[in-house]
Amino acid sequence: MGIVGEVELAWFLGRPPAALVALQPTPTWADGESEPTAGARVGPLVASQVRPIEGLVLGSVHMPVAVNAYTGGIADWPARIVVRLTGSRRAVIALHVALGGLLIVLVHRFLRFRGTDVAAAIAALFLATDWSFLFYRKVLGGTELLLQAAGLLCLWAIWSRRWGGDRHGLVALGLAVGLGLCAKLTFGLTLVAFSLATLLMRWDRPNMKPPRIEGVAAGLLAVVVCTAPLWITALHHGLAVPTHIPSHDFPQLQLRRVSAALTGGPHPARETLANLWFWLSEPLAFFGPAYGVDGLPGPSPWRIAGLVLVAAGTALGWRDRHHPTPHAALLRFCSVALVLQVGLLWGVARDLHHLAQATPTFAIVAG
Repeated sequence: MGIVGEVELAWFLGRPPAALVALQPTPTWADGESEPTAGARVGPLVASQVRPIEGLVLGSVHMPVAVNAYTGGIADWPARIVVRLTGSRRAVIALHVALGGLLIVLVHRFLRFRGTDVAAAIAALFLATDWSFLFYRKVLGGTELLLQAAGLLCLWAIWSRRWGGDRHGLVALGLAVGLGLCAKLTFGLTLVAFSLATLLMRWDRPNMKPPRIEGVAAGLLAVVVCTAPLWITALHHGLAVPTHIPSHDFPQLQLRRVSAALTGGPHPARETLANLWFWLSEPLAFFGPAYGVDGLPGPSPWRIAGLVLVAAGTALGWRDRHHPTPHAALLRFCSVALVLQVGLLWGVARDLHHLAQATPTFAIVAG
């Protein structure tokens, strides 16, 4: 099984690759540490024109602060540390698979506390056998894993606040928001989905006390601290790097890409409308139109049968809405959140690995 090249480079390369930005009048380097440079350095922080666009340099140690303008680098620190200790690609993959296993355990525990034992077991089994969940643990870095973990923590915090009266719910929510946005700004789509679900489903919960001011303040502080890599990067580049090379690592081209997705304009082959069907029916089939791979399977009858069962179970949960219980309310809430989350991701960021952010939510609904 291969590994996405740019992700592997982030694990193994401390400094950005030696890339020229301009040849005239003298060669100018993309790396903020190379002179003459098109980047900049302030103390231990190095701004570059190529990935990672912001790095923390302490002697011979190079750690990514931001992979690009919308993706933090902290999620790849465990992989960087493992590489420095072992020099092994297999060790990094094993780390991510183990962390994926930990996420499955956390989903199981969440449903043990807030749902039922049966739901917890089914959700854990769903994740442990989901092709896209397992595939991206092996070929991508910690960013996708942190996005999914932040989504779970966000849901856990919301539910602790709605049904548990947990005084730490707002702090956990702030931590989830900050970690998710630091992982990648596309987490904002998940936040919008969960916020809308919270608003739409406010009838399906007990009465709540107003949040404490100190809880709100602590939650906001957690957001500011956790997103520091991205806003520090934005400040450093904005003040010290006057121009950037045309690259999707910076906002201008990404905004064009999002605009094209929303208006039906030109888009990469891997971002087609059919990706939603692939994610639901057979994720492996995504690689056919996306990368021209032949001989891939069609829709899985077993997976489609599972979708039918999930839809039927969800419908039963909605029939019971006049007699609210915590686990039935959780099913209703997550079913609304899932539709909104998948819809927003599909509308704006259709690549399969973006849709995979919703896999834990899907597993909870399936449970």
